[in-house]
Amino acid sequence: MLKRRKRSGGYPSNHRDSHRRRTPHHLNTHRRKSRTSTTLNHVMAPSKDKENGTKDKEKRECSDKMSRGGECDTKNNETNKVESNGGTKRGGEKMEVDTDQSSKSSKRSWTQKICDLVKTVHSFESKSLRRNECVPFIINDTQVGLVLPEVLQKLEFHNDIFFVVRDLLTNRVRYVTMATDLEDRKKRSVQFSNVMRDWKDRDLFPALRSWRNETLQVKVGFAGESYLDVEKSACCLFGFKTYGVHVNGYVRNDSGDVYMWIARRSKTKPTYPGKLDNTVAGGISCEEGVLKTVIRECKEEAGIPEKLSSAARPAGTISYFTETEMGLYPETQFVFDLELPRSFEPTNTDDEVSDYYLLPIKEVKELIATNEFKPNSALVLLDFFLRHGAIDPDTEPNYINFTQGCRRKLPY
Repeated sequence: MLKRRKRSGGYPSNHRDSHRRRTPHHLNTHRRKSRTSTTLNHVMAPSKDKENGTKDKEKRECSDKMSRGGECDTKNNETNKVESNGGTKRGGEKMEVDTDQSSKSSKRSWTQKICDLVKTVHSFESKSLRRNECVPFIINDTQVGLVLPEVLQKLEFHNDIFFVVRDLLTNRVRYVTMATDLEDRKKRSVQFSNVMRDWKDRDLFPALRSWRNETLQVKVGFAGESYLDVEKSACCLFGFKTYGVHVNGYVRNDSGDVYMWIARRSKTKPTYPGKLDNTVAGGISCEEGVLKTVIRECKEEAGIPEKLSSAARPAGTISYFTETEMGLYPETQFVFDLELPRSFEPTNTDDEVSDYYLLPIKEVKELIATNEFKPNSALVLLDFFLRHGAIDPDTEPNYINFTQGCRRKLPY
């Protein structure tokens, strides 16, 4: 929960609201009935173009204190913090992090928790029994997916569209494919969509309750041939690979310290509602390129104009294979870093994000080890920390494990 008040209108001047309380730069804890929460307070050095008359001496003293891990004096210089106003958070409020779950493992180190995160994101790798129960989905002699056993049972009722191929001796299912008369992508897509809509109307699978009206291409590699267009919510039932973009939006203060814009997902989102997320993230739809998706998602989710988002720097890809109660998620994310002006405030325009927070990189690093973050987004941030030197290879015993955890190869 975040205490709400009116926005301060960006980075406040040195004299504005100086009567308000000082915000300490450390963790405060308080008890609320049986629930324990941790309050994070965030301090950001003021932007040069927003100080409105602050004396040079005061600016230097503030920067010096921050570089030593101290605080700026809020009597003469109100610092920029996280604020609640239905969108961007800035101006002096506190973000509460629920520690109900993580308190049970409070004695576990950050390293141990991140090892658990890597295992969670790659959960399908560790489930050999479940993996053996799934059967390949084949199109044109090429594997493009894995069919869950519960899905296989339903497919056999649509034998005019799907062929379930069995071993002649053991009667064991070898693979699933589509009817031979569906020889092109368009015909396959139409028939596949009809079946998925029928399943949705009959509420056969929970995953289809979050129907998106957004189609994704099914193909072997990102640059490969497209075999099928599928509703996004149905991809997990067949283990179809999907592709998306994640953008790490960040700013630097006068001392060069990195602060990251972190989004909180809307509570109405069908997946991971209310969890923390990257600045911008979204799937690559049919016929849409990577950079075009970045620009579109930046505009829709964070109100970032194209003149800023077009400067996003590609930083490689991250792949993982996760299994949840909904289905299978073999995914590859194209990662981008985007340094934003300190005067810019993200503002959501499509109701997919409830809040934005500007947090020091050290606090983001701690947060990804909690249950607050969407797991795959936490992995993207882990990759950001590795690339930007926020994790020391000499002191982190699992440095190689973390690096390899961000660079898995998908099985098909």
